[in-house]
Amino acid sequence: MGKTVAVKNKADLMDIPEENIFISESGYAYDINQIAEFISGDWVFADFQNPSELAGVFRDFKNKEPLEASNAKDLEQGLALNLFSEKDITQLLTHQVVRSAFENSPIFAGLQEYADGVNEITLNLMGKLVLASQILENTLLSADQNKLTAELHEPLAAFKTHLDQLKKVEKNPLIFLTSKNGPISSYSAVTGRRCNFVEDIDHLLSGACGAGFNRHVANLYNALKSYKLYQHAIQSSLTMQDSSLEKKSSPLHGLSIWNTTKEDTDKDQANDQRSKNTLEPK
Repeated sequence: MGKTVAVKNKADLMDIPEENIFISESGYAYDINQIAEFISGDWVFADFQNPSELAGVFRDFKNKEPLEASNAKDLEQGLALNLFSEKDITQLLTHQVVRSAFENSPIFAGLQEYADGVNEITLNLMGKLVLASQILENTLLSADQNKLTAELHEPLAAFKTHLDQLKKVEKNPLIFLTSKNGPISSYSAVTGRRCNFVEDIDHLLSGACGAGFNRHVANLYNALKSYKLYQHAIQSSLTMQDSSLEKKSSPLHGLSIWNTTKEDTDKDQANDQRSKNTLEPK
């Protein structure tokens, strides 16, 4: 039997039809349809959405706990950044309403085209940048240039060093994703950072204003990470199906030298009796 997850928002269970209940690995109860609506952006989740948040991500939106490695727990303000786990997403994708919401989201086609060009090392470094940049959500702390430099310079410099080592074919997806006509064009919009992500790293290291950077880099990271988790979940599901089909198609499936039926037993007993009758003297 699997591990039972303690539900952290038990009051919500009263409003969710039993057949629609989904419990995330983090312990939050959801209505499956509500998850689909959040992903597709069909409903405004005022209590759960981050400022400037994009539709089309697998965010564990009821889970507002700071990430374990985040300094957000030390801040008065911070974005809710938790994503559903790969196990969660594998289960969620068995519901067509959720799968359709993700695959028909505004950014999905663009992620299909570009996300494969972003490797795991790049994504992990970006994740560290997202966590460090949450200091910008607190206006008092972000106004302290010394504090800001101490928190942000190292992850920015590390990411820049990594970018400089990437081949053009590996760097271009980050540019295309966040450019004016890209799937995450809000990054470079007038209301966003006004440049693509790669240019933004250079600007920040040169002392440019960081206002809103944490929100837009979080959007980029969550979109890419959601798509990668989606890919892993799909692949895992296909592997399990292939394994099951292979087992069922095997000529040995269901057979065992230890398995006997009543009919087999009766035949064996009859044969033993005939042998006994033949050998006994008359």
